[in-house]
Amino acid sequence: KPSIQVPTDKGLKPALVGPQHTINIITTPLHNSQELEILDLIKPIDLFEHILNTTNQKEALINTAEYVKYHSGDIIIKEGQIINYIYIIALGTVSVSMKLQHVKFLTIGDHIGSQSLLLNINNNNIQYSTIVAATETVEIIRYKALDLLNLINQDYLTQYIDNMKQLQALQLTQRW
Repeated sequence: KPSIQVPTDKGLKPALVGPQHTINIITTPLHNSQELEILDLIKPIDLFEHILNTTNQKEALINTAEYVKYHSGDIIIKEGQIINYIYIIALGTVSVSMKLQHVKFLTIGDHIGSQSLLLNINNNNIQYSTIVAATETVEIIRYKALDLLNLINQDYLTQYIDNMKQLQALQLTQRW
């Protein structure tokens, strides 16, 4: 017999008492929210598209991600600075300036540093703009360039770099 009374007008039936009437459901643990956030942020970025094909590569991306927190006015990257990371904005807005002139704002999901890093793989990776936290809190996910480049198929990387060079040429001629 059930141990509590269940209202009969609600369409419910009382459960029987005892372990023999217990249902065991085996589940796999869900990814934590930070892992899901990383995957959601990088999924639309074409550089990461090729990497997300296998579970091992997804795990490598999650495991190599570094979260860094900044506050309004903090300089994240300074123009002329040598960088070895690709940055993805996870929270907040940053201001981009070149030669002390504001150029644009970037926000959640935007990434920084891929052009500088990929077009200068064998040289110093010099950042061409200054990036400053523009909102009270800015959270960045960053990847060491070498970790990321090791995950990318070389044929895909070559094609991606060629595309980036074409875009850079358009930018320099202001046909963007």
